[in-house]
Amino acid sequence: DMEMVLSKLPQGYSENKYAGWVSMTGMPENATVLLKGREYSTPLTYHELYKGRNTLRISKNGYKGKSLSFYIKAKKLTKLEYKLIPIVRSKAIIKSLLFPGLGHYYAESSSKGNLFFLLGAVTGAGAVYSGNDLYVGKTNNSNIAKENYLSETDPAEIERLRSIYQSTLDKKNLSLNMTIGFSSAYLVVWLWNIIDVNSAIPSVSDFSTDIHLNEKGYLEASIAF
Repeated sequence: DMEMVLSKLPQGYSENKYAGWVSMTGMPENATVLLKGREYSTPLTYHELYKGRNTLRISKNGYKGKSLSFYIKAKKLTKLEYKLIPIVRSKAIIKSLLFPGLGHYYAESSSKGNLFFLLGAVTGAGAVYSGNDLYVGKTNNSNIAKENYLSETDPAEIERLRSIYQSTLDKKNLSLNMTIGFSSAYLVVWLWNIIDVNSAIPSVSDFSTDIHLNEKGYLEASIAF
C-alpha cells in the first residue's frame, strides 16, 4: 500500500518565481482589506501576490478608510502597517450643519451624501432664485403698478391700471409662495440630514447584550464587545 502525506508549504515559499508576499498589521484589528476585488480581514500574513505595484483599501465601521499603495518584489516580503482614524460624531454633525450631505461624506456614507447634497442644492438654489426674483423683480414691479393705480384720476385708466396692479400682485404672491416652499423644503432636508447623519456613524464601541436563565435558574447577563 502507498501512503501519501500532504504538507502545507511554509510561509515565504512559492513555486512561482515572480511572486512575493505582503503582510499587514495595525489598528484597529479585524479591519476589512479590499485587494484585487477580494476582501480579507486583518492581520494579513504572507499574502501572495505577483511582483509589481498594488493598491488596497482598508476600512472598518466607525473609522475613516484609507488606500495604500505598495510594491511587491519577487521572493520578498513587504510589511505594511496602518492606523485608521475614528470618525468623530460631533465633527460629522458640525459638517452636516454647514450644508446637507457634508457630514455623510465625512462619515464615508457617499450614497446618502450625494442624495442630501443634491436635495440641498436644488432646494437651496430654488429658495435663493425665487427670493431674489421676489424682492428684486416682482415686489418692485408691484409697487410701481400700485403707485400708478392709486395716483390715477381718469376713470377709464383706473380700471386698466387696477388690472395691471392685480397682475403684478399675483406674480409677487406666486414668487412669495415659491420662496416659502423652497425654503421650507430646504429646512426639512437640512434637519433630516442632521438627524440621519447619526445613523451613518456606527459606534466604535458597539456591543450586544444577552439576558437569560442559566442551568441553576439564576438570571444571567452577558455583554459582548
